[in-house]
Amino acid sequence: MNATGWSYRRRGFTLTVVLVFLILMFALWMTVCRTSASLVRVQTARVQQDLRDERLMNALAQTLSNIEDHPKDLNKTGSNTYSGSVQTSQGPVSFTAMIVYQGDQTQQWIVTLVLQ
Repeated sequence: MNATGWSYRRRGFTLTVVLVFLILMFALWMTVCRTSASLVRVQTARVQQDLRDERLMNALAQTLSNIEDHPKDLNKTGSNTYSGSVQTSQGPVSFTAMIVYQGDQTQQWIVTLVLQ
């Protein structure tokens, strides 16, 4: 008995509980860091792919727009190439487009872009 009249036994589980809690928290932290790091890597790859595609897509859009606006200009010159420049967020980009019309049953335009 102690001074208040109650007797109790110390059990000593506090340190064990704290250690188990810390182990679980570190495991959770490790999982969250690994998951967020992989998400950052994936998002970085997507952004870089978008930046690479921006030049090609803008050049293709300008070429197709010129074909739609002035289709007879390509037929008059007898040439199937078109050269131009397009402004992107990375600066101006020069390109050459080779335009081929397949007048057979498919009736397709084939546009090949070469960025310079």
